[in-house]
Amino acid sequence: MVRDINHPNMAEISETDKPVDVVQELIAILTTRAEAATRLKPFALNTLNASVADESTNWVRQLTEELSDFGDAVQPIANRENKYQQAWIVALANLDEQSRTGNEGEWQKMEALLKEHYKHILSKEDVLPASLLKMIRQQDKDINDPVAG
Repeated sequence: MVRDINHPNMAEISETDKPVDVVQELIAILTTRAEAATRLKPFALNTLNASVADESTNWVRQLTEELSDFGDAVQPIANRENKYQQAWIVALANLDEQSRTGNEGEWQKMEALLKEHYKHILSKEDVLPASLLKMIRQQDKDINDPVAG
């Protein structure tokens, strides 16, 4: 049974306005993105650049460094129940049952959700520290224009 990522009980894209929570959420999302890109590589998706996993891993490293600015007691953990995380759980569970075209479609849907997530985070720019905002803007730019990034 395939779950609908638009189901009303699905957690919203981002549930917080706290900068530390935004960073933790992005770390979890980008870790999932890297894992998904690695798992989808054997399917040779046209839309899946081999550098996506490396890019996401690099961003996780940058965000983890940013997270350290919030204090030693903060851990890089996050809620994996948001819409993006849950959608990837469903997509990866169905991976073997889908055609190459179906997998490509799932990747495109997930990238669209990721873009939506970044747009939502950037709408909170007044509560984000300047260094974090700069980082998130660059990541958003790279996601929306991967050729230029």
